[in-house]
Amino acid sequence: MSNAGLVHDEGRALVIDTMMFPEMAEGIAAELRRRGARADVVLNTHHHVDHVGGNAVFDGARLVAHPKSADAIAHPPPAAVYDSFIPAYAGRFESLDVVPPEPSLDGLDLPRDARLRSYAPAHTVADVAVWLPSSRVLFTGDLAFFGVAPLAFQGLVSSWVAALDDLLALDPAVVVPGHGPVGGTRELALVRDHLAALLAAARDDTPLLPDEVGEWLEADRIPVNLERARQEVRGEIGAADLSAIPANAGTLFH
Repeated sequence: MSNAGLVHDEGRALVIDTMMFPEMAEGIAAELRRRGARADVVLNTHHHVDHVGGNAVFDGARLVAHPKSADAIAHPPPAAVYDSFIPAYAGRFESLDVVPPEPSLDGLDLPRDARLRSYAPAHTVADVAVWLPSSRVLFTGDLAFFGVAPLAFQGLVSSWVAALDDLLALDPAVVVPGHGPVGGTRELALVRDHLAALLAAARDDTPLLPDEVGEWLEADRIPVNLERARQEVRGEIGAADLSAIPANAGTLFH
């Protein structure tokens, strides 16, 4: 499951991602009610279905995403693709009607001191993190996976590394990843160094040395991520065109 979060102050709130299905997002809405807050802004950090499927729960809020993410949300793949990639929920996606976000991050009135940081591309065609400087809390979306191997087959590895360098420079005290338990800079640096190692192995045409990420859940993603890095090194993909999928990406589908 993906993580989601909320930042609230004086009754208004920013919701960060809406999980995969409306009934999952209902838990976020219930927590808002418990705290006497309303969702003013709902941010989709990127376009993947496990972060946007509950958008419909927040009717009345301003629903937003990076323009490139919003376009991808508005043009999803066939339900069969989700059925194959997330077989535990096969059959559920045909009837899932995802509400598309507004393709803009401009003019937002966010609670507390929340600030958005956009990276296009990175993990996907575009990813947005949320930074709260006063409390040094960082919500990364899927720019970070903790305890679960990252997934790079739709992004650009070098840009993802640069995005994590930028986030590490903030020196966050608490990092809420897109997947896995809450962590800190150590875990964030581990993901960054793993992705950098993928690029190094691709450039030098050498084996990827074992690291801690290889012991995380979904480690079968790592060979696909390495091939993604090789695609970048070979010039088959770039920031302007990420459409070519790694040849071994089929191993991730069931």
